[in-house]
Amino acid sequence: MIYTVISTVEKNRIQENRDCCISRQPLNPFPDSLTEYIENTKNESLKQERRLAYSTLFCSLKAFFGLDAPQLLRTENGKPYLKNCNISISLSHSDGIAAVCISDEGQIGIDIQSEIAPEKQEKLERRFFTDYEVKSERIGVKYYFCTFCDNEAIFDNIDPDICHTHSFSVKWSAAESLMKLNGGGFGDIASLPHLAKKSKTDIREIIISKKYYLAISIKQEE
Repeated sequence: MIYTVISTVEKNRIQENRDCCISRQPLNPFPDSLTEYIENTKNESLKQERRLAYSTLFCSLKAFFGLDAPQLLRTENGKPYLKNCNISISLSHSDGIAAVCISDEGQIGIDIQSEIAPEKQEKLERRFFTDYEVKSERIGVKYYFCTFCDNEAIFDNIDPDICHTHSFSVKWSAAESLMKLNGGGFGDIASLPHLAKKSKTDIREIIISKKYYLAISIKQEE
């Protein structure tokens, strides 16, 4: 199964459904190496988002797969993975929102992106995506919203809207998810058409005080 969990830095930004599918999950302390990585972040907003993303990740791994203390490692390109575990993970954050995807069905990549101002989109589109068209395909994903309260995480079902637009913000989130899936960075942007042919990307629209786009990519079955 593939699970995606979204959380926010600010509380009460969406109406919470208290008929929770999964009850509270206690927050566990971060490993020292991860704490150091987060605390060394100079930008305070970025530090908050990273702390939120990893809190969401560890609580989700416990809630959905029963993992209490997974060991988090990174590849040479910075892609996070779990040691001695067949569960794939991917994290993203943007403008006060964190999104985490975890799967036991193979490698995944996720990206969340707040909508970029219209006056900036055309210039960025010409720079990055002149010949790139986005194709959104449905993937079997369960979506949850995670709220943190009194050192516990509360999971609620959500149903994000399917995204039909092809704006720059959508292309950006789709591209990021594809490159995270393949373990690369934006330096690999020229390979996007090739990556897209070998993958499926599911794009959703989420409104949490403003509009965000969420993209999840998985490898195509051979």
